[in-house]
Amino acid sequence: GTWAMELMHGLTGFTDIYPFGDDVDQQDPVMGLYDEMSAAAGTHPSAYTKTGILWLDRGTIAQHRGRVSAHALHAISLTQPPPTGRVAAVKIGASVPYLMVEARLMADQFDAGIPKEGVIVYRVQTPDPLGHRVNHLRPLILETSGALSVGQTFVSDTAIGITVTGTIPGGFLVVVEDRNAAFD
Repeated sequence: GTWAMELMHGLTGFTDIYPFGDDVDQQDPVMGLYDEMSAAAGTHPSAYTKTGILWLDRGTIAQHRGRVSAHALHAISLTQPPPTGRVAAVKIGASVPYLMVEARLMADQFDAGIPKEGVIVYRVQTPDPLGHRVNHLRPLILETSGALSVGQTFVSDTAIGITVTGTIPGGFLVVVEDRNAAFD
């Protein structure tokens, strides 16, 4: 894990996203085992990190628009790009901070050690695609207290709801609702 993290630093310029002593948001949970650059544990990076180091095409990440949208999430640990009809992740919001939603499965030896399979939601707090901190804020904050299972819903402090509605081979079905947006 440490070797993989250091290699990614050297080859891509991506920074550490684990906690630093001068973080002003120390009360917020870190990505931990859901991102290699947060835990150095040999797990897959998040969709945010994979996009930053150019392992994932930004076009495979859906941009949520309107009040409600439904998505078939292809687990980030599986071969990318996702098959037709699926997305690698969902981005909610146009500017920092914004939310990201992605599916995590214990699909290989790397993600075998993640805390739980399911859907994670995290907040991106930096405009830097390589994860560099701004104003001593952690680049990524895990919003869910673990991965969401089918039937579970997460609602952010900005009234964004994410519900896991089902499973599909290699992923999950989710509904994203911006409860602040007008009904279509």
